[in-house]
Amino acid sequence: MFTTEERHWLADLARQAADNPQDMRALDVAKMDALAITIGNLRIAFSYDRMPPDWHCYRHLSVSDSGQPPSEAVFMSIASELGMNEVATWNTDLARLIERLPIRLRARHAFQSVT
Repeated sequence: MFTTEERHWLADLARQAADNPQDMRALDVAKMDALAITIGNLRIAFSYDRMPPDWHCYRHLSVSDSGQPPSEAVFMSIASELGMNEVATWNTDLARLIERLPIRLRARHAFQSVT
């Protein structure tokens, strides 16, 4: 699905995210924006976030396709490129929490615990 160059961009995004973990208690929107790339119609954000309620660190993938949640196939392809292809390890409660926020983020989210 992705070109060699696009895979390089995704790998670079993963490295940047690991080097710049976020803490939702001290949200830095500029830092979050720096951890996102655009490939075609896809806006892909990837970060390492400390999230409530336990403030444990999670890999956080967020993808929108032309301002809407992407298809399952597209989302899983991106998740695989970023090393998050084990769906059974995702925290679906955190994803539902984010997707129910009143600001209506039009993206799909996945969280995976960093152990």
